[in-house]
Amino acid sequence: MDEYKAFNIYPTILILADPRGYILDLIKKLDNKGLDVIIMSNHKSDWQEQLVAQKHTLYFKNNYKNISNIAVDYIICDLSTSDEDSSLISDYLNQLKFAKKVSEEKNAKIIFLFKYVNKSKDLQKITSLSDEILHDKKLLAGCIFLGDIFPWRLFNRGFYYPLAFEEAADLILRILFSLKAYGHKIAIIGNLVIIPGKEDGFRGNPALLARGGRHNTAGVDEVIIAEKDIGNVVIEEYNNKFDNNLPAESLLKQNKINKIYLPRKQSITVDANKKRRFFRKLIITTTILLIALLIPFITVGLNLLFLKTAEKSFINSDLARSQNLMESVVVTSGLTKKYFLLLSKIPFSKNFAGYFSDLTTITLREAGIGIKIIEVNEKLVKFSDLLTNDESYDINFISNELSLDLMSLYEALGFLESEIEGTRPSIRYLSSLNYVNYDINRLQHISLVLSRIFKEVPEIFGSENPSKYLILVLNDLYSRPTGGRIDAFVVLTFSGGKLVEWKAYDVAFADSKLAGFVEPPKPLEKHFEVKNWYLRDSNWDPDFAISAAKAEWFLDKELDIDLKGVLSVNTSFIESLLERFTKPELKDSNINVDYLNSILNLKNQDYPKPDPDQKIVNFLEKFIKDILSLDYKRKVFITKRVMQSLEDKDILLFFHNNNAQKSISEVGWGLSLKSENCKDNCYSDNIMVVESSLVPGNTMIKREANLTISLEQGLIKKNLTYFLDNKSNEDYKVYLRVFTPVESGFGPVAVVDKIKKSNIEAEVFGVHGNKAAGVYINVTAKTTTALIFSWEGKSELNFQEPGKYVLSIIRQPGIPVYPVAIKVNVPEKLHPSTLPELNLTDEGDLKYNTQASQDINLRLFW
Repeated sequence: MDEYKAFNIYPTILILADPRGYILDLIKKLDNKGLDVIIMSNHKSDWQEQLVAQKHTLYFKNNYKNISNIAVDYIICDLSTSDEDSSLISDYLNQLKFAKKVSEEKNAKIIFLFKYVNKSKDLQKITSLSDEILHDKKLLAGCIFLGDIFPWRLFNRGFYYPLAFEEAADLILRILFSLKAYGHKIAIIGNLVIIPGKEDGFRGNPALLARGGRHNTAGVDEVIIAEKDIGNVVIEEYNNKFDNNLPAESLLKQNKINKIYLPRKQSITVDANKKRRFFRKLIITTTILLIALLIPFITVGLNLLFLKTAEKSFINSDLARSQNLMESVVVTSGLTKKYFLLLSKIPFSKNFAGYFSDLTTITLREAGIGIKIIEVNEKLVKFSDLLTNDESYDINFISNELSLDLMSLYEALGFLESEIEGTRPSIRYLSSLNYVNYDINRLQHISLVLSRIFKEVPEIFGSENPSKYLILVLNDLYSRPTGGRIDAFVVLTFSGGKLVEWKAYDVAFADSKLAGFVEPPKPLEKHFEVKNWYLRDSNWDPDFAISAAKAEWFLDKELDIDLKGVLSVNTSFIESLLERFTKPELKDSNINVDYLNSILNLKNQDYPKPDPDQKIVNFLEKFIKDILSLDYKRKVFITKRVMQSLEDKDILLFFHNNNAQKSISEVGWGLSLKSENCKDNCYSDNIMVVESSLVPGNTMIKREANLTISLEQGLIKKNLTYFLDNKSNEDYKVYLRVFTPVESGFGPVAVVDKIKKSNIEAEVFGVHGNKAAGVYINVTAKTTTALIFSWEGKSELNFQEPGKYVLSIIRQPGIPVYPVAIKVNVPEKLHPSTLPELNLTDEGDLKYNTQASQDINLRLFW
């Protein structure tokens, strides 16, 4: 289809010219394109002879009334005189004025045609006239200077720029419909033919040559050299006309033509500055185009960098900067995504454009989620302020708003996870760099659980009835099942969504109020010589819900306080805040890590005699007051630190509100030994190593664990080697228990140190659907002791059918991170898939090395 018809565009071209060969050929080409051509000329009879075939072409006299109602888009005005000896005659000047008038009235683009070679006396006029045309702001005009068009009348001069009329018409047409000529002077010429001996005869006055070079040629911005070389035709015509048709050899002999040569390149001398300007423009234009093409790709890289920077700002609690970066990524990713979607429709660029389109989609989604996370954090900080200040608020509205925001975040994370799983591996890798510190599936789970918990916030914070909560301060210099020994506690009272009262206590003060005798667990009595069980040692059970209920029982008996829930906080959490907030954030000089450790290391030989100086109570009161008075940015840090501590089990939760407690158990913030519900050829296994030390020194012990699991038909065998490397100068006396499923049967425990290896019969207890095997040992100073536990249990797994083995290794709160190596032996012909991925050894075993920073979950499928 014709290029104009394809776009449904039919421009009209007005031609002001005499019927010369190249003009006629130009009209024929316009007709072939189906365009409307109007010819206006005072030489009507000449045109009538030429336009027999073009029935649809219109022509009038040069009278504006003839075209006043016709739209004109382009004008071609031919001002190249056909007479070598005449100057610009009045007829052409009138045609120029008429063309300018039509162009202004019709808002039409206009091209003026001039001769490239002129007499000296005409050159100045043409130069001045063309400059005037181009500087006329009312016109969108260009000037084309034509070489010597053949066939044409041949004049007796010493040089020619021969140009075939067909090629002249093609080039004029090409320039007409581009922006190339408008505002510029362009020459269309052929290769220069010089006839020595005559080239000076037409030189004229050098002062009038303008920028044209050594000959009387117009100064132009660009020269287009015709591809068709007709120099030989010119020579033949020249000889025929001026030398009685003698051949070139005869002319040379008669010394009429000394030399004829046809240079292959145009020998015009162009102004050096003009060349530099041209190439500078070319370089600038090319650079701009390249930058325009590369900007979307550069933007993709910058967006990935901005996301990473935003994440670091978020970690540093600079939410404003993080949000600004995220918002800029959202805007630029949206634009680049549209660019790549358009680019992907081009066949040759479909694959790589599709790749970048997918990457920008993921980046856009990640930035949007980042903004949601920031907004939720800001609202959480605002909510914490509302709980503790005097500003009134609607707790039902706030809780509902946060619940909806968290649900929206949950859904967005779900979409992101699906998109990442469905995209290319390299994009998955790039996207993981932005959330390298986060498990997206875990974030999604936390968002859902928090959304449910915030629905219960009005009840939790006493919107109708006052609620009291117990915060246990656990001294993790001593290892205990839920994090550390209970050395102090704080009671919070909420009413109407406000913290109306809080009070800190030394645990010895409360235990001194206990009346009567409470029998302690057997290992406490036997190995720790505890004769009476107190609140201080009440967290003996690793299931926090059970230990929390026991703490509530003691507090009810000792201080008659009715509670709605319990939180435990390890002193390592408090230390992390002290390390972050030094003076002047914390105003009291005694509120520091060293002072806290000095209190925690105090030994009370006459327990439960209270400390008369109440050091721990005074410390907590000053610490809490300073924390409540911190600025917004530092409260943001505390909010994030609380979330991380819940994940690390430095903070544990228990609520009487059933819905909230169910959600806490589901997300693992309450520490439970319950196994995963497993059906249909599935076995759910769990292991928890629990230390309870009689003396401080937990943080000075370096640990390591090697676990071997053998899956056999009808039987699962396990072997755990647990290393305790005591780096301190004091002995570490510890009662160590291993909790496993109730069907497990334990063998003797091997204890190996640098002196000897001995076997100890473990103390085995049934504990809430689990079994615990415990031994008491003394790891002497500067030595390493290894304990080797072996046990096995029945299994109904059928390895001939599809099945699953699930293992959870539960991390004990308060224990520093240590390495864990897991090896799984499977039946010879079994080739399971694993989550996370385990390495296959040459022996056919599966191995996995990790750090016990959080719970370890392992799944095998076959």
